[in-house]
Amino acid sequence: MALDEAECGEVDNVNFKMEIRTLAQGVPVIELEGEVDVYTAPQLKQQVISVLESGAKELVVDLTKVDYLDSTALGVLIGGLKRMREVEGNYDAGLSESSNSPRI
Repeated sequence: MALDEAECGEVDNVNFKMEIRTLAQGVPVIELEGEVDVYTAPQLKQQVISVLESGAKELVVDLTKVDYLDSTALGVLIGGLKRMREVEGNYDAGLSESSNSPRI
């Protein structure tokens, strides 16, 4: 049985990129680029959950290169904050001072 694109998690015509890196202090950083919306937010949610399940007590979500963020994506970010608070961890989701604000 062949899987269609939706089942594979691929979305056509979406400007979205997500990279994971770790700071020297061992803090995971999820870097987002493009549009984070109802179609791409599930990928972000899964990555946040994976980081939390790995036992991380700190997480940074870098929105510096985000062009658009919808309410679904905002809900994912808030959900990550709530989960991190449950384990008394630190969660930073934001922009650098020099970046332009994304459309929300």
